[in-house]
This record gives sequence, C-alpha cells and structure tokens, in this order.
Amino acid sequence: MDGMHGIEMLLAEELEQRCRCLLQAPAAATATSRAPDASLPEFFRSPEVASPRPPGSSLPPSGLGPGLAPQLEQSVLALVQEQAQRLQAMHTELASARSALTERKTLEHAKGLLMAHRQLSESEAHKLLRQTAMNQNRRLQEVAEAVLAMAELLPLSQGQCAEEVKACKAARR
Repeated sequence: MDGMHGIEMLLAEELEQRCRCLLQAPAAATATSRAPDASLPEFFRSPEVASPRPPGSSLPPSGLGPGLAPQLEQSVLALVQEQAQRLQAMHTELASARSALTERKTLEHAKGLLMAHRQLSESEAHKLLRQTAMNQNRRLQEVAEAVLAMAELLPLSQGQCAEEVKACKAARR
C-alpha cells in the first residue's frame, strides 16, 4: 500500500509538471496577444479559481499548481479517488484471500492429524470432519480448529503422530 501511495504521489507530481509546461507556452502567447488561444481546450482557457488548501499542505492555493483550471483539478481528484477505491478493493480482496488460505491450512492440518491417529484416507478424514460439523451444527472450520486444539491431548504412540502434532502446534503459532 505504501509503495502504491509513493507511485501515486510521483505520478501526481509528474502530471503537475507536464501541465505547467503545457500551460506556460500558451500563457506566454496569450499575454502578448491578449486573445485566448482557440486551439486550447476550454478547461485550459478558463480563469484560475483558488481552492482551499488542506492543513499543512505545501501546494499553492489552486490545489495542484499555479495556472491549473478547476476542471483539471476535479479531473485529477477524480482519478486519485478512483485509484484509492481500487486500492481499497484490492486490499479487501487480499484480506479475503489470506483468510481463505488460513482456513484451508487449518482444515488440511486437522485432516492430517485424523489421518495419522485414525489411519484414515484424506477423503475419509474430510468426510469425518464434515459429518461432525453437520451433527454439531457448526462450521467445518470450527470443527477443524477444535480437532487441532485437542491434538496436544492425543497419545503420541506412533512416530508419525508425534510429527503431525508438532507440525500442528507450529502451524497454530
């Protein structure tokens, strides 16, 4: 997120510099002839209107730079807001994906523990977890977490079981 913010700031600065360059040439020509350049779009020819500055801002009163029209400021603001919304959506999607991955890992560890202690196949362990969840009217994830919580109390008679319990403990931390 911080990297994207840095890129966003660099892009805004570059846009500001390019706009200043584009506006300086027509401004000089307009100053000499006093007639607006008809080849420029309307938003470049409109008079500058000062907009309020945010507290602590180092920007000039126009918000983005001297000589920028309000329509251009609004356009840049809309672009920045759209980018912020996209970043927020990506952040939400990433959080959702991380949550799903964590749940999947918990389920896989619980199945592995059942497979080791009860000598079940993976599909049988999953079926047992699913059936237990349905019988107890709980989510599959909750049942898997309960199985892992009980892993410390299970007997460690087999070498494979001991390794699985250690793996489950490490995964929960």
